[in-house]
Amino acid sequence: MENNDLRFLVGTYNSNSGLGVTLVRKSSELQSFFYQPLDECVLKSRFWEYANTPDDVVDGTKSEGAIVDQTFSAQVLSETLTMFFQKTGFPIRVVSRSPDIDDNPDYHLIRGNEFYGHRFILGGEMGLFARGQMLMYLNQAVFDDNDFDLADFDVFKAVKDTTAIIRHEIVHAMQFFNRAKQQKISRVEAKRKYWNEGVIVPQNEGALYYSSPLEIDAYAHEFAERMLREHGLEKTLTLLRFGLPSATFAPPRLLVDFVETVNCKNTVSRLMGKIYTNVVTMTSRGLFENDDKLPSLLNS
Repeated sequence: MENNDLRFLVGTYNSNSGLGVTLVRKSSELQSFFYQPLDECVLKSRFWEYANTPDDVVDGTKSEGAIVDQTFSAQVLSETLTMFFQKTGFPIRVVSRSPDIDDNPDYHLIRGNEFYGHRFILGGEMGLFARGQMLMYLNQAVFDDNDFDLADFDVFKAVKDTTAIIRHEIVHAMQFFNRAKQQKISRVEAKRKYWNEGVIVPQNEGALYYSSPLEIDAYAHEFAERMLREHGLEKTLTLLRFGLPSATFAPPRLLVDFVETVNCKNTVSRLMGKIYTNVVTMTSRGLFENDDKLPSLLNS
């Protein structure tokens, strides 16, 4: 897709176009404990301060019922999140896994890596146990033994990035949960139905993956919160209304990748409409009003 087409598509959504602002799809309406309380929980865990180099990865670790390769840092994050959700009554287990950096070099955080300084978690995946209990995988990067310094990191930005990924996966969890409840079927059967309908698509499928209605909902939530928290309401609305040329900040890279990969005006327009609705809903709920208080939690 040429750049002029990209600029046009990102600006196609008009808040008066009739797509509506009143409600996002039910699966994207997350309860309040998924926001500030979750952010605080992850921040207080200080999981990034525990052993997390390639030499610290233990193969075949049993974590929350799954067998994965894990550092101690990943284990701390897994246990912290699973306990958090148990206390809230949300039926999910979380497993942070440590990929082999020989096969996944992007997961080796070393100076020069594009994620160095601002990210600890580089992705996630939503799954189910055989009996239907929800299982979230997080893909955690490892730190270089020598060319690495935590002082180079914006910890608060990295934590907000981590919880944005978690909430993306929670939207997927709610898609299974809500369909099961509405159709009076198991969560396993709900996932099977989505699979049979062709809307559960591997990420390496490019345009087909991004065009899935399940991913449009999850990415719309993620992009909305990333732009709101990083750049504020007015700058975010300007980009949504007038497109990339109007932006006074760099849009999330994944948003640009989405638009360039999909190459479909209608799909991108649906995404932008959902982002807009999420922005309005998140703002009206005041979900990120206390972001400036996060740093104080590390000293409490």
